[in-house]
Amino acid sequence: MLLKKHRASLLAAGMFAVAATGASATTMLQMSFDDLVADSALVVVGEAIDSRVVESAADGLVTITTFRVSDAVLGSSGSVVQVATPGGIFRSGKFLLRESTADTPMFAIGSEHMLFLNSGPQNAFAVVGVNQGAAAVFEGKAGRSVVLPGGKGVETLGEASARVRAERAESDRLRDRETVE
Repeated sequence: MLLKKHRASLLAAGMFAVAATGASATTMLQMSFDDLVADSALVVVGEAIDSRVVESAADGLVTITTFRVSDAVLGSSGSVVQVATPGGIFRSGKFLLRESTADTPMFAIGSEHMLFLNSGPQNAFAVVGVNQGAAAVFEGKAGRSVVLPGGKGVETLGEASARVRAERAESDRLRDRETVE
């Protein structure tokens, strides 16, 4: 009887309690091609050859993927680069567990990507724009290709690399002109 009498009040209190709890969300702005290039210290094309999960007090769980570099499009790199992404898959006893962050790229061993990178945790690089700086390489009609923001759609790796270099040269030219003025 008491429950029936106070059902509406209990329902309202429960709804308020749920609404009052903290909610978290990730909001990601779409980057322009210009911003993607401007925010990158290094742009490479590479194949994922190794992956490991590390944990630290500062960075939490992080996956470090090693890429064999086939082309340093922008900046200079060695023959391999390490890329850190938040979260990862790890074993806990009999269970495989996954910790992930929305829109974080996951790289399969053997996959090839054009990567827009800047400094990241664990002495590795981070992908610019969460997942926006990781373009999968695929076999297109005209050869190995990617799809980058602000482009015509599918571009060959050669076309995409030339566009990245041209954008950096243009932004450097504009910056130099602003410095003189």
